[in-house]
Amino acid sequence: MDQSGKNVASDRDLDEVIKSVLSAGKGKSPTELKRECLKRIAKSGQTYHRHLKKLIERGDIEKVGTSYRLPLESRVKGVIENLRFRLFRDPSVREVAREIGETPEKTRELIWRLIPETGWREPSKEQISLAEMKLHEIYEMATLLEHFDETPVKNRCRDVPEFRASLRDEMLQRILNRAKYALKHERDKLPTVRLVKENDRQIELDHTWPVRKESNWQWGDSSETYDKTTKSFSGAFTGERQIKIVYPSKEEMEKHESLLKAFLAEEKKSKSKTPVV
Repeated sequence: MDQSGKNVASDRDLDEVIKSVLSAGKGKSPTELKRECLKRIAKSGQTYHRHLKKLIERGDIEKVGTSYRLPLESRVKGVIENLRFRLFRDPSVREVAREIGETPEKTRELIWRLIPETGWREPSKEQISLAEMKLHEIYEMATLLEHFDETPVKNRCRDVPEFRASLRDEMLQRILNRAKYALKHERDKLPTVRLVKENDRQIELDHTWPVRKESNWQWGDSSETYDKTTKSFSGAFTGERQIKIVYPSKEEMEKHESLLKAFLAEEKKSKSKTPVV
């Protein structure tokens, strides 16, 4: 990093930084794109514009009207990765379509063609449900990170049933990164922490959850106790889970699987054809 705290990127890295800023799927105005890129890197505006022009000439970036964006396939791949991080699962076709501004039908075909590169699968209702429960725990972790050291918060994560089966170091870091992202970008979704009681040994906290209109879940309030001696948390869920999950119907899932199998079979058949000499 330089004295301003920005990452000092090489010219090779600068191209990737520009594409990364555009990977969320939606276009950026020239001002937005430049501002976000120069937040991340220590480069002059002149160097930035030179690289931007090169990326456009090479076809790595498109200029549509007054905004810049990645080509459609690159946007789809970027959106899938972005939503995987945010949702803690593979996104549905409709979720990707909404991000890239295309119809579900066109998006579905693009996603299917990119399966060998992305490994994407349509999420099942069980995966959607488990991901929502994981995000609930992540939002609690995000709030605790604001008040406590990172180590006890990480250790608390090891006791969460939804994470326990797959909790390796890599997954733990991914969970922590997602909690930090929530703390920075999703404060409206986080619970409010209230200090109930504190003594030489313990701190008792209450979590009050906001109403999340866009979510299929609404969580009741909960309590948490921090032990100063062991530097560990223990909690008791005191509210009720109000569940109104909307899943794809069985018919929609069966239709999706049928269409996908037919599409992959046709792709395999077309690739196996050899030209007649």
